[in-house]
Amino acid sequence: MTTEGQTPQTPGTGQYEAIVESVSDAAYFIDSDRNIAYTNQPSLQHPTVSLEAVCDGPIMDLIERIVSDDEDPTRFERALETVYDQSADADFPVTIELDIDGPTGTATREYRCSPCETQSGTGAIVVSGGGTERSESELERYERLFETLPVAVGVISIEESGRFEFVNQTAVEMFDADSKRELEGYSLDDLYADPDEQGQLTDTLRAKRTVEQYETEFTTLDGERLWVSITAELTEIEGKQHIVGTVEEISERQQREREIQEAKTVTDGILDSLHDVFYAFDTEANLVEYNERLRSVTGYDHEELERMAPWEFFPEGERELIMEAVGDIIETGEPVRSLKAHYLTKSGATIPYEFSGSPYYDSEGTVAGFVGFGRDITDRKEREQELERKQEFLSQTQEVAAVGGWEVDLRTDSLRWTDEVYRIHGVDSDFEPTVRRAIDLYHPEDRAAIREAVERATAEGEPYDMEVRIVRPDGEVRWTRARGEPWHEDGKIVGVRGTFQDISDRKEREQELARHQKVIQAVDDGVYALDETGHFELVNDAMSELTGYSTEQLLGEHTSYIKPDRAVERAESLVQSMVFDDHSDNEATFELEIQRTDGSEFPAEDHMTLLWDDDGERFEGTAGIIRNITDRKAREQELRTVSEQLEVLNRILRHDIRNDTQMIQLSTEELRSKLPEEHQDSLQRIQQTNEHIQELTENSRALIQALTQGELETEPVRLDTVVRDELESARLRYPDADITVEGSLDRTLVSANGTLSSVVRNLLNNAVQHNRGEVRVTVRVEQRDDFLRLCVLDNGIGVPDDQKEEIFGKGEQGMEGVGTGIGLYLVNELVRSYGGDVWVMDRENGRSDGSQEHTGGAVFVVKLPTATG
Repeated sequence: MTTEGQTPQTPGTGQYEAIVESVSDAAYFIDSDRNIAYTNQPSLQHPTVSLEAVCDGPIMDLIERIVSDDEDPTRFERALETVYDQSADADFPVTIELDIDGPTGTATREYRCSPCETQSGTGAIVVSGGGTERSESELERYERLFETLPVAVGVISIEESGRFEFVNQTAVEMFDADSKRELEGYSLDDLYADPDEQGQLTDTLRAKRTVEQYETEFTTLDGERLWVSITAELTEIEGKQHIVGTVEEISERQQREREIQEAKTVTDGILDSLHDVFYAFDTEANLVEYNERLRSVTGYDHEELERMAPWEFFPEGERELIMEAVGDIIETGEPVRSLKAHYLTKSGATIPYEFSGSPYYDSEGTVAGFVGFGRDITDRKEREQELERKQEFLSQTQEVAAVGGWEVDLRTDSLRWTDEVYRIHGVDSDFEPTVRRAIDLYHPEDRAAIREAVERATAEGEPYDMEVRIVRPDGEVRWTRARGEPWHEDGKIVGVRGTFQDISDRKEREQELARHQKVIQAVDDGVYALDETGHFELVNDAMSELTGYSTEQLLGEHTSYIKPDRAVERAESLVQSMVFDDHSDNEATFELEIQRTDGSEFPAEDHMTLLWDDDGERFEGTAGIIRNITDRKAREQELRTVSEQLEVLNRILRHDIRNDTQMIQLSTEELRSKLPEEHQDSLQRIQQTNEHIQELTENSRALIQALTQGELETEPVRLDTVVRDELESARLRYPDADITVEGSLDRTLVSANGTLSSVVRNLLNNAVQHNRGEVRVTVRVEQRDDFLRLCVLDNGIGVPDDQKEEIFGKGEQGMEGVGTGIGLYLVNELVRSYGGDVWVMDRENGRSDGSQEHTGGAVFVVKLPTATG
């Protein structure tokens, strides 16, 4: 069993080879590259299979060779893909039947595929048998195999309450059983010394199917404890899930490791109790052992210490001395005594120490490194030097914090500044400060206040702490925090001491925050900020007006104070999904109901964004804007009502018009055989007008659908099919027109919907109706990277440049005033709803010199996004 935190290791290939060899049916062990790593003797009985032909070769090469001509080998490949993708929703083994050509003809064989984990990744074991029957003697073959192994082996049926179905004689002896029958009466859980570990091995096997060197403590049937290492695999035997495992006793190793650990614990305790520093380095200058004193003296943490070489603990001027001493110990094996040097701590301080070092050796007598001790030998002079170093450190700290110190001595009428005070004022170190000159450096508007504060401190002993401005010699204004405390000696005030801090950055942040708050207050919508637990940290006045709660009532309250539970749960779910989604989406907008203080609710839109710390690592809460959408909801409802009414009206009108046009159609057909030839043209015009009325009703239906439903949903549509159908219909409507296709109409999918036929129909109608004489219309489909272009070319009079955009407008007619103009308007609306575009240009032909000439006619171009499906 592995210790806590240790991951069970992956089995080697030998175990899987043993399993494959023990199976009576044809079996294959397939590695992570899907090559046959091992197979057994039954698999070689196929006439086209030999060990040399299949080993190390892809499994699919074998399958394709042996399946019958009518069988699809990719079915096996798909089953194998399911095995390698263990996250798939599938039960293992994955079973598939294939028709196989054999010595006696074609037979159906069953292939059972199960995953297994190898050192190089996921592999598979495939067992092939005739039909679904398994070998009745499979368990017996396992028993014969395991009885020959020198380690304890057990086979456990998961379906039989985890009891042993088979144990070998070695297992009987290891657990002090009288017989196999006696041991087989126990389950695996009965053997654990610690009941809390029961079920852990089984759970791990269910998840990973294999476990190697799983270390735990068992008890024998006589109650004796022993440490064991288990290697096991979850496999199928005779159609049932079994655990097949080996058990090796490691009690002596565990005892040795325990004794070594106990001895080390004692040694570590002694070393850590020393006041001296202890260290041990190997010959590669790696720190391999040290006591707690080294860490506390140097200030480095454990991770930093283990990366440091011996000389890195010392100042630059002493490192060469340390390198020479280390080299002498390793090369000569002679110890070093009383080496004096200074430890350079992490904080930059140096501490005088006296060091000793001696070599230590490996099992072959070679110097493996050195160990030593260091003792603090600080005396009074060195303590003074340490104080000086601390003062230097304090000076550095003052600079980082932008805090300086000052002192006024009333006895000598003198003023002293630290270096940081000079820096804050922006003056050189040769500037000689006095109280009057220092006050003159303050902003004119603040001088009276600072002068009065200093006078009260010196005369009445009143301390002060105030924020005032100074003006540097270059004119720059800085905000400072000036603090002063009276200085007493023998009960009398002899001066004032204090600190001086540059707070300009803080004041700038405060002013910026104030500006942001003004902006937030100016927003008409409710603005809020929540902490990571969902409690209000900030709200603006608009939020109070929306909810009826005051700012004081909302701050500190949970968001559920104004939101119903369902809205809070939805928001928390959104936040959780965004926080754990690699920051890929930090914003969300959703609708909800907001509760007012009087108990009423109103519909709102919440636009929420996540807040992170400066490093973008820690989630700190959310901020958002609440907008009252009552009016918008009313408008949406009104629009839905109008749309529904318009749709009803459209259906009624289309129904009545369709009935009337059908009557006209029947009447013209009846009159056609009764009227003389001179009236046939008039009858033909009546029939064409009737067809045009029918066309208008269809266009109206499509247009109303586009207007009332807003942005239409799209799907993959076969453009070539739509074009062919509409071409056939147009040729029937206009038998005298020459309507052709340029090039071939390949299978093409575009992003559109059922209204695409209206687009094509109207373009063809437009090309024929706005023409005179011999009508020639050409349709062409052009393929682009991510879109298609449908072009309809005519030989009419063309479209003037100043009308090329207007003709797609509502109610615009063509050049000759034929029709209502709704057709091209409908085309434009529908195409744009697909995410496409439509335009018209002159029809041109190329000259011999490469230029273009306008030949009359127009080209209507529809750009459509392609789709997959």
